[in-house]
Amino acid sequence: MAANLEQIASMFRVTYSKDPANGSAADAFVVDKTASDWLWWWHRYLKENRDYEAYCAARRTGDSAACAALEAQFERVAEVYSDWGDIHDSEPVHRNEASWQRWLYEKRHLFFVEVPPIKVIDPATSLIDNGGVAIQIPATASQDELMRMFGEFVEQIYATSRKAIAPKYQLHAPQGRIDQSTLQSVKKAFYVNVAAQHHDAHPETHAGTALEIMALELKNQLGFSWELDPDQEQRLLNGTLSMLELESVKKQVARYKAQYDAYVSNTIHGEFPKK
Repeated sequence: MAANLEQIASMFRVTYSKDPANGSAADAFVVDKTASDWLWWWHRYLKENRDYEAYCAARRTGDSAACAALEAQFERVAEVYSDWGDIHDSEPVHRNEASWQRWLYEKRHLFFVEVPPIKVIDPATSLIDNGGVAIQIPATASQDELMRMFGEFVEQIYATSRKAIAPKYQLHAPQGRIDQSTLQSVKKAFYVNVAAQHHDAHPETHAGTALEIMALELKNQLGFSWELDPDQEQRLLNGTLSMLELESVKKQVARYKAQYDAYVSNTIHGEFPKK
């Protein structure tokens, strides 16, 4: 199902206590799982970009000539480096581990909009959080009255005073929509490319890659439904299977490899997942 811009934006809003009673703010920082998945794959695809890797190496070694050449070729590479850093020479991050959570927290200003928590404010001494609105709540009103008043406030005042704050890096969503299937395609394209690098048979036709994917034990979990029927499997073992029988799957391999190249290429421009 497609998600519209508001649904996408809601994934990248976070509410957490800046001063939690126990632990640090990083411990209280919890993000939407789908948002975390998207950013993991963005990070992973940027790491595949060889031009960005070369820029990181040039910055690391102080090669100003190489930096200048890459900056002339890629308008946003210096900006992306300033934000993302040298991801090739920093602490390794692994999805679903603390290192990834720390990375998200440290880079939260690039991807997330913080929603200030509801709290009691002393207007004389407290500062209003960025993006917050101070309101007065009558302490003598009943719960039903407060709900009615909140509803009126949202309809009459808040709708016009709300600040449209957006993070610097947002998912590429043509026409303001993005499909959940796009995330699956991002994963498939990555694994098809990995498979393509680990076989020697029929590289020019993509048949070897197709057979490599079919052999994966996790192919169904990865969303691939490609398989040979029993007769084809026997002929493959005998060396008599015609690669022409894999034409449909070979075309899918070619499409995923093209998508992989596009996803990787556009990360250096600060865009993902852009084909």
